[in-house]
Amino acid sequence: MDLIINVLFLLQLLTTVFADNVVQKPSIQLMAFGASIAAGYSKQGFRPWMPRVQQILNGATAITGQPVTVFEDGFPGQTIADPAALLRFNHTFQAINPDWVLLWMGSNDITAGTDAQTMFLAWKGIVMEALAANKTVLGMTILEAATITGDKERVRMQYNQLIASYIPDPPLKGRYYYMQIDAKYPYTCLNDTMKTESFSDGMHPTLNGYDIVSARIAACIQELLTFGKPYGTDCWNHNAPNVCPI
Repeated sequence: MDLIINVLFLLQLLTTVFADNVVQKPSIQLMAFGASIAAGYSKQGFRPWMPRVQQILNGATAITGQPVTVFEDGFPGQTIADPAALLRFNHTFQAINPDWVLLWMGSNDITAGTDAQTMFLAWKGIVMEALAANKTVLGMTILEAATITGDKERVRMQYNQLIASYIPDPPLKGRYYYMQIDAKYPYTCLNDTMKTESFSDGMHPTLNGYDIVSARIAACIQELLTFGKPYGTDCWNHNAPNVCPI
């Protein structure tokens, strides 16, 4: 009987020691910042997409090695050129202290007629705040839209190119990546039926569309967490099926 008690005590002791020495990797904090699309606005209501990103990534922890926790700060109607956007970002950024920032903002500026350089300077101001704090930034390009045509479409393309070609200044410690989400969730190449199914008002994704968007973004982040690509990499998952008909 004493032998059994001693064995059980030894097993309990070993279990305790092992548990004390297991290093639990901390959760990666992801923060999405932007306007209505970042908030998951749709004509049918809101479909916040960051929780779905968290669900997908936490189902892949065996691959990425770390769980994630997500936060979202989307303010419908606000422009990135509005000085209040940077103030809002700093308030949320300091409160959450995330590891990653997903910056997806600029559609309202384009529809309001703001030029690409003005938008980019404001965008860069937000990015530099995060990079200076040694965070990782994922810059998101702006989606095509029925309301963005002609000169406004040229501004969208210019702005997206600036996001894709941005190189952080050497003193900044953080890492920067970009994702061409407009190439993986397009508008103009869809037929009328698919446009209705994908976009609720010609600009914002439908409720189901946000599910597709979240899967695309999660695949991108999983790729980065797994392989750690260099600065400026367009990280969308090239194996993901394109929503456009072939």
